[in-house]
This record gives sequence, C-alpha cells and structure tokens, in this order.
Amino acid sequence: MAEYYNVTTNLGDAEIANAIATNTKLNITHVAFGDGNGSVPTPNKARTSLVREVHRQAVTKYERHATNANWIVIETIIPSGVGGFTIREMGIIANGKLISHGSHAPFEKVADPSGVSEYRLRFTQNVTDGSVVEIMLDESLIYASQAWTDEHYIPRSEIVDDVETDDATKPVSAKQAKNLQDNKLGKNDNAVSASKLETARKINGVEFDATKDIDLPIFGYKQKIRDVTAFRFKNVEYTNNEKQMIFVKVKSKHSTTSSNKISIYVDDKLFDSNDVASSIATGLSVSAFVPPGSSYRFEALFKEIEYVIELGAEE
Repeated sequence: MAEYYNVTTNLGDAEIANAIATNTKLNITHVAFGDGNGSVPTPNKARTSLVREVHRQAVTKYERHATNANWIVIETIIPSGVGGFTIREMGIIANGKLISHGSHAPFEKVADPSGVSEYRLRFTQNVTDGSVVEIMLDESLIYASQAWTDEHYIPRSEIVDDVETDDATKPVSAKQAKNLQDNKLGKNDNAVSASKLETARKINGVEFDATKDIDLPIFGYKQKIRDVTAFRFKNVEYTNNEKQMIFVKVKSKHSTTSSNKISIYVDDKLFDSNDVASSIATGLSVSAFVPPGSSYRFEALFKEIEYVIELGAEE
C-alpha cells in the first residue's frame, strides 16, 4: 500500500449505504486538515474525527473520475492568508460527519497575506457509488484549470498598449482600443482639424511639423544656371553656402600652345582634370559637383578663362 492514502470511515460507509438505500445524496461540503498531533497517522476507518484538526476548508472543485464512476476527484484550496500549522492528515466532511480519513506527507502551511503561499490539494476518493455524491462548492475560491488557462488566458505582457506593434497574434489593450476608437477617421474623412504634428519629423534632413511648406534640398529643385565668370578666379577657394548641391563647369579659352591643362578640386581632392591636346584649339573644360558646406577651386596653366557657370539657387 502507498505510504500516504485515505480510507472511508465506518461513518462514511454508513452514510454512503444510506444514500444508496434512500436514493438521496451525500452532501460533501469541506475537507478537514490536521497535524496528527505531531506525526503522520495511519488512516483509520474507526475514526470519527481527525487526530487533531487544525483547519477546515470548503471544497472548491469536484469532478467524477475520468475512468471510474465510483471515484470522485475533490479539490480544495487553502488561501494564502491561512496557515501556521503542518498538515499531516486530512478527511472529507459530508452531512457534518468525517466520512474519510487519510494520511498526508508533512507540509508546513504558512500564513502569507501577500498571496504567494496558497495551498492546493487534489485527491481521489472511492465512494462505492459515485452517483450518490453531491458536492457543495465554495464558489469564491473556484479556480480555472491549467488547461483552460493555457488556452484562454492572455499574459499581461502579451497585451499591446501602443499603435506601433504589427504582430497580428497580440491583442490590444482596452485603453489603446478606446484611444483608436475616439480618434479614428471615417472611411472618407480627411484630417481637416490637424494643423501641426505632435512630434516634428525630418524629411530629407529638413524639419517638418505640417505648419508650413518646406523646400527640400534636392539637386536641381529651384536651381538655375548662372554665369559667375566675373566672380571666379583660378587658385581661389569658393565655398558652397547653399542648402543644395551645386554643379560647376569651368572652360578655358582656346590656346595655340600645347602646354595647357585645367583641373578642379573639391575639398582639396582632385575631381576632374583635362589636358587633351586635341582640345587645345577649342579650349579645355572641367566640371564638378559640390555638396553644401564643401569648397572648390580650379587650377590652370593658361591665363584666360572663357566662362565659369554654376547650377545653383535662384537669386
């Protein structure tokens, strides 16, 4: 026989027999717990009470055994705040009488108001005829089964409380759902009342808060070709102080000498160079793209420049 087990008492056998004979129900209401007066007792059919009862708890769950109709499965939960004793024995209370007596592995039940020392007991009892059993449940302590919880319970950490998560498997919080409902637009509505973004954004590096139009520093947008020949000289640095990239082209006048060369540098790095002899008669040209904040200069072995043009901001 197992070390820890339970038996129906003589009182229990009589109550079960009477229920069968009179076609009535055996009213199981509580599970009694005892400390065995310091040791684990041997279950005894002659007992009418526990060796020493320390607590009595209402039944919280009951079900017929899955494979044996004469067995009942009883569950009770001792709340976290109840304790200060060691459980070594237990018994079922029905019709106000002890109908079973069982031994229990010593378990110290502490009282902890924080709610972390709850004790759950689930055991099977043979009652000869399971149909005569009626269980009175303490509905204030009925708990969901683990299987039901796994299927239906959503952990708090899985609930979405923002409008950025795109995981279709996660539910949205009631707070966020109400926010979405209160601020949603109709199918054909426009956000006519929106005059400013709550948080400004940058578009291609330019601040945008929807209060005014912005000019994007896109090459070629609102730019035109301008002749700056009169203001540009060789071997002099010129800085692009505009918000957009500019394009520069420099062309020399034709020369009758073969000693002719022109180069253009951006931030002191050679960008383009030309010394093709076949171009001497028509002049040499170089060009470069100059980002905002960068500088350029051109160098030449000749004295005269035909033109310097820039693609830059409209004046």
